[in-house]
Amino acid sequence: METLENLRKDINWLDEELLSLLQKRMKLTHEVWVLKKENNQKIYDPDREESIFAILRKNEKKDPEWIISLWRELMYLSKRDQNKILSQKQDETIRIGIQWGRGSFNEIAIQDFLEKNREVWAGKNIEIIYLYTTHMVLESLNNGSIDVWIFAIANSIGWLVGETLDVLGTYRWKLIATHEIEIQHSLLIHPDRNISDISEIMWHDQAIRQCIKHLETDFPWIPYKAGNWELTDNAAIARAVGNGSLPKNTGSIGHRSLADIYGLKVAKENLQDRDDNRTTFCIVWIDNILTQ
Repeated sequence: METLENLRKDINWLDEELLSLLQKRMKLTHEVWVLKKENNQKIYDPDREESIFAILRKNEKKDPEWIISLWRELMYLSKRDQNKILSQKQDETIRIGIQWGRGSFNEIAIQDFLEKNREVWAGKNIEIIYLYTTHMVLESLNNGSIDVWIFAIANSIGWLVGETLDVLGTYRWKLIATHEIEIQHSLLIHPDRNISDISEIMWHDQAIRQCIKHLETDFPWIPYKAGNWELTDNAAIARAVGNGSLPKNTGSIGHRSLADIYGLKVAKENLQDRDDNRTTFCIVWIDNILTQ
C-alpha cells in the first residue's frame, strides 16, 4: 500500500524531471529566437502557437483547457525573457502602443499623461505606435513589439469600454497608472461638403453614446453606421474621409484636431451631451521598463 511519504517522493522526482525538461525547452526556444533574429524573421508566430495547442488538444481530449493554460504560461515566460534580451540589445526607446490612430483620444491621453508626469519620463526617448485595435495592441505588448499600452476603460457617459473588456483577460499585463481626460467631440466633414450633404455618420459606439442626444436633436435626418475593424476608430474614420477611402458624404465624430490632421472641417463643436464628459485610461506594461 502506498504511503503519503512515498507518493510525495514520487512527486518530488517528477518535479525534478519536469524542471529539467522545462529548462531544456526554454533553452531551445531561445535558440529559435536567435535564429529568427539572424534571419530577419518575425519573432512572434501565432500559427505556430495554434499548431502547438492543436497537438495538446489532440493528446489531452478529456480536459484540454488545463494543459492549454499551462502552455500559454510557458509561452508567456518565453516571450517575456526574449523581450528582456531584446530591450538590452536595442536602444533605450520606450515604445508606447495605442488602440487608435493619430489624433485619437488615446493619443491625446498619453501625451497629457507624459506631460503631467514628465519628472518620471524626462530624458526618455518615447515612440508612439498606432495599432488601432485592442487585440493588436495587447498582442504587441505580449510579443515585445511595444513596452507600454494605453487604453480607455470607462467613460462618464458611455460607461465601460466593451472592446477593451472583451480581451483584457486573454493577456498578461501590469498597471502603471490610470489617467483621466476631458472628452470634447466635434462633427467632422469633408471640406467639399456641407452638413446638408452628409448621408451618414460612421461611428465608434462610445462616441455615439456620449453624443446621442445632441445628434438626435441637431441632425435627426442623418443615420449612423458602425465601422468595421480599423474603422471603429474615430481617427481612422476621419482619415478615411479625408483621403477618399470613404465617401465624401460620410461624417465622423472625434476631437476637433482631427480636422487639421486629415484635412477636414468642423461642422459642429461640443457634441457631447454633458460638460463633465470624461474618460479614464489605463497605462500598462509587462515589465517595469522605467527601472531599466
